[in-house]
Amino acid sequence: MNSDYSDIWSTTTTSFNWTERIRRIVENSHGETISFDSLRKEIIKQYRQIKPYSDKSTKELTVQLETNLAKAPFIGRIGNDIYYLYYFKQDKNDFYL
Repeated sequence: MNSDYSDIWSTTTTSFNWTERIRRIVENSHGETISFDSLRKEIIKQYRQIKPYSDKSTKELTVQLETNLAKAPFIGRIGNDIYYLYYFKQDKNDFYL
């Protein structure tokens, strides 16, 4: 088998772990909250870096991000477009009287 051919397939089949990437982006955001637009831009940028030959449009990636946000057990939503990690909020509000 031609090595160039196998290299092409190996780069296109690289997995993109949506849940882990969402968690890391929100975790590393300033103030531990992030707007949906900022999260979307960062996820799409990372997706395009991992899968440069993907033919998915920005709209398709946005829909997939929304689906994965709804499924993520560690993500909370404040208002319309602000997301945070549950365990950050619990740690900061967990004080003893």
